[in-house]
Amino acid sequence: MQHYRDSFIVNAPLERVFSYYTDIHSLQKMTPPMMGMRIVKAETPLRRGALIQFKLRPRGIPFDVKWVSRIVEFEENRVFADRQLKGPFDHWVHRHEFRALDDGRTEITDTIEAGTPLGFLGVLLEGILLGQGIQTLFDHRRHVVRDAFAHSKASS
Repeated sequence: MQHYRDSFIVNAPLERVFSYYTDIHSLQKMTPPMMGMRIVKAETPLRRGALIQFKLRPRGIPFDVKWVSRIVEFEENRVFADRQLKGPFDHWVHRHEFRALDDGRTEITDTIEAGTPLGFLGVLLEGILLGQGIQTLFDHRRHVVRDAFAHSKASS
């Protein structure tokens, strides 16, 4: 099992940041374009038990990769986690934690647990999705989220 963690601070209040993260349209914005992610179906609003189906077509892969996740943990303005039910890994859990800071800003911590890739498809995607791919995801997400709140006032 591999573990990845990233934490950053956004200049916006907790409720607004959590709302942005749980808006299904934001998910696509927060995923690097090189992943070619398209949402197929999503149960909204996101809550425990909600399913999200999407397809990836990472650069260099000539076919779609189907991925189905379920929200397995959800506490409003605190945390939510999704678990891959169908996709290229034998285990994948992505947890998003949010913490209000005293100055009106929000700390976001993403953790990913990833198991071994499944079959030929998993081996192809391992290099794209794990290691440097995870860091690319974290870097892209940090940039997009900070941009989304660039003109926010932490106290608003």
